[in-house]
Amino acid sequence: MDSVNVNGVGSFVPSICRLKIFYESPRIGAGGTSRSMVDFLKHNITSLAQSRPYIEFNVVHRRGAPELEATYNNGSTRNIICSKLNAKQIKEKTAELCDGSGSSATGRKFAQPVKKGAGSQRDLVNPTWNPFHSKDVYRP
Repeated sequence: MDSVNVNGVGSFVPSICRLKIFYESPRIGAGGTSRSMVDFLKHNITSLAQSRPYIEFNVVHRRGAPELEATYNNGSTRNIICSKLNAKQIKEKTAELCDGSGSSATGRKFAQPVKKGAGSQRDLVNPTWNPFHSKDVYRP
């Protein structure tokens, strides 16, 4: 007899397993889209990691826009570009990713567009040429 883990009954299985934080160190004279991400990393990342010890945090330095990438247990990932967010908004987005389930926000799938056919399938098939039924006469 096996027991099944159910959230809220004796154990808690979080849906998020990894959170990657991509940033670029702001340079003097550069645009500085990562300034708010660097402020978030300096002031908020330790308290966030201590409050959620079940999440693996990866802080990655790379060129480009700052980004949050959450990987969930069901195999899905969610990315949020943080170039126009301040440190408070980044903290809110991080909490949203950590508390989310990894499924789509609406929980429903939208219908795919219907492809229109090119006509009847019999119109597309050319029969084998037969000299007895052909309108054109074939003379070698």
